[in-house]
Amino acid sequence: MPCYLGTVFPDLDIRLLGISGHRNPLFHSSVSFFVLGLLAGRQARFLHILVAGYGVGLAIHLWWDIVYYGDVRWLPGGTIGRLRLGVHGLRCLMTPSSARYAGVGQNKDVGAVDYQADGV
Repeated sequence: MPCYLGTVFPDLDIRLLGISGHRNPLFHSSVSFFVLGLLAGRQARFLHILVAGYGVGLAIHLWWDIVYYGDVRWLPGGTIGRLRLGVHGLRCLMTPSSARYAGVGQNKDVGAVDYQADGV
């Protein structure tokens, strides 16, 4: 369900601003993902998993717009808009906070080298 919401959220700009406002830079960005992450704060891990699912859906939507040569309103040329969509899609997946939302890396000792045990 959160993944689905992430895929449909960017198109709410059509309902709110009309078709001429479609691909508004605010709606077609990672801003909503980070706002949800801040609202989740230090709540239950389940809520962070939902936010991470939303981020996956949002990233998919933004990348899909690249495939179909989507331009972002108020940005000159299609290449800059597509580059922006790609970067924001990556931000939904590649940020340390998205890993935190999903519970990845909760154990800080995993992968750490124990130098005293190795005799170094």
